[in-house]
Amino acid sequence: MIMNRVYVQKTLLLLAIILFTAVGSVQAKEYQLAGMFSLSYANGLKADWGNYALQCAQFAIEDVNNSGILGDDKLAMKEENISNYRCRIQGSDVIAEKLFKKKNIIAMVGADCSGPAVKIAKVGAKYKIPTISYGSNAESLSSVENFPYFIRVVSPSSVIDTSLIRTAQHFGAKTISIFHTTDAWGMGGMESAAAEAKKLGLKADICGYPRNTNFYKVFTWLSRKKAMGIKHFAIIMPVPDTYTVYMAAKSLGMTKSGYYFYSSEMLSADNPPKGIYAAIGSFAPKAKMPEGKKIDQLREKLSKVEGKIIDANDVTFYWGVMGYDNIWAVAHAIKLAKDDGVTNITGEKLMPYLRKINYEGLSGKISIRPGTNDRAAMDLNIMNLRGYADPENGYFNHWLRKIFAPKSLNIVYEPIGVLDSTNDTLSIDINKVILTGGGKPCASCLK
Repeated sequence: MIMNRVYVQKTLLLLAIILFTAVGSVQAKEYQLAGMFSLSYANGLKADWGNYALQCAQFAIEDVNNSGILGDDKLAMKEENISNYRCRIQGSDVIAEKLFKKKNIIAMVGADCSGPAVKIAKVGAKYKIPTISYGSNAESLSSVENFPYFIRVVSPSSVIDTSLIRTAQHFGAKTISIFHTTDAWGMGGMESAAAEAKKLGLKADICGYPRNTNFYKVFTWLSRKKAMGIKHFAIIMPVPDTYTVYMAAKSLGMTKSGYYFYSSEMLSADNPPKGIYAAIGSFAPKAKMPEGKKIDQLREKLSKVEGKIIDANDVTFYWGVMGYDNIWAVAHAIKLAKDDGVTNITGEKLMPYLRKINYEGLSGKISIRPGTNDRAAMDLNIMNLRGYADPENGYFNHWLRKIFAPKSLNIVYEPIGVLDSTNDTLSIDINKVILTGGGKPCASCLK
């Protein structure tokens, strides 16, 4: 009788353990993300920055799941829920629609190009699923009214593209020609830059045209600006179009002392060498990344995957950092919702909490400015292009390296200035600056 009782007790205990385990496994949730990343451009050129952002986003998912921030719950972004949409405006909404329709998607991450992001965010609003961008800075995307299901972990054009004009003023510009694409991002950036030029007393000469305009047309327009005596040029365009401007400048003999180029987009090591050498001495803004153990660990991890040493100032690594921070925005929003007792978290339930995020990302403090979709504050580095280099062995011949050690290619940008978002001041260390053509600036040429 006693043995039967012990047997029953043991059986009940075992059943209780099994039941507890089963309940625990049912309670643990996996939050599904969709991703739209530009892994290449429409013309076939590899977009290494999009690749880095995706890889670092996947690292972030792993880190979130290991951190315990979501308890037993996990984040996931399945391969079939990731799209290389090639930074294309056309068709981006169709791709987004297919992803938003998938079961249990609570957020879209990536959406790195502004023109497509406008369409993606509108589709997201239709399905009440948030879009969180690490790179789309078009001014129009700031509107909560027009884009109620969108936020970004970068600042808008009113910060980034106006820094081009402020840098130009520092180098003595009186007139600046603004080359921009006529998509949402290019138009918004141009408007912000032109307004800043007016504010600072600079004359703005505007030249706008569609993405992927051919070299000969760009050459013609740039030659007219040269004939007008314009020396300073702001380029508010995606990387392929920015590259075309530098190639046209090279053909016109404008890649020499006396000309100044300021671009929204930094070139990368995957761009052909002629354009990189033509752009030496140019300037471009990027988010100022705090130094520290975590950011070094991410760079080392990415270096191992890529099989190359990645420089801390490499533009591709910057996009990786932003892609990493993008995922943590979702994680922090889910935690806020859970702490509030929200159950069965959907995209609609998640959106209000995305606007409440306030955390220390690898790119600095990240929160959303009330009444906007924008990152509240983001210090900028003003970067100066130097050319190609091997972090271990200094500068080298690109073609030999391309043949014998392609994985070692690195493009070198050095920070020469800071735009402090707290007090809205721009400071430039003139001793670090290299100008177009490789020369050093003279004190009398400066502000």
